[in-house]
Amino acid sequence: VGTDEASSLEADLLPDKKTDPWTTTSRFKRDLVEMFPANKNETVLELGAHLGHCTRVLSRLFGAVMAVEHSQAVLDQNVQRTSDLGNIVHLNFHTVMDDWSVFSRGRIGVSFIDAAHDYHSVKSDIVRSVAIPTVHTLVLDDYGAEKGVKAAVSEAIAEGIVRFRRHIGEGPPWHFSGRTVQEWEGIVLDPVRNSEAVDLRPPKSLFNTTWVVFPAGVFVSGFFQPHGKIYFDANGVASSSYGMLVWRGGLEDE
Repeated sequence: VGTDEASSLEADLLPDKKTDPWTTTSRFKRDLVEMFPANKNETVLELGAHLGHCTRVLSRLFGAVMAVEHSQAVLDQNVQRTSDLGNIVHLNFHTVMDDWSVFSRGRIGVSFIDAAHDYHSVKSDIVRSVAIPTVHTLVLDDYGAEKGVKAAVSEAIAEGIVRFRRHIGEGPPWHFSGRTVQEWEGIVLDPVRNSEAVDLRPPKSLFNTTWVVFPAGVFVSGFFQPHGKIYFDANGVASSSYGMLVWRGGLEDE
């Protein structure tokens, strides 16, 4: 590695989660560098690319990065932060509601999962990542800091969908934003595949799903306090923190 390249990579290890809770720790980023020293012939799928701090590191380790983010405003900031790097494809995409078949033809070797942290979203991201036949490694951030991530990982391991390989990032106990975390920051998993095909298309119905409601602009403002939850029942009825609601599926031309 040349002096300039090494210097640039060192700069990209910052900021640290201990000073900016919206990214990973420098230790996590450094572990990525050590884990993927010779992956320039591969593509990494970054789910939840956010502001681009990890995107920059991944760009230096892989031949191509597919940076996925559901917030267009946040994705625009990622595009600006990574404008000097030429191997990143930015995609405005919702990992639960959008169609993953767009990834089925790519030679994606690694799935970096750091999108929504609720159990259902993380479990869906794990299952769909394993369904991409070329993916050999799953890396998940916030394993220790977010209960939904740990629950989804634990269930996926118990079901035999994935195997534990190693932890990554800060080890317990570690601290950020006034919190003490008693688990590892991240986790690395190996996919376990069987003959059952997984449907990469988005769910056909919202029935029997729960959604957390956040204020508009949450990923730009940093005000991450949820407003409430909505549970979609049968027969077009939804129970929520706001009382009973009525819902229906959208039409093709809407």
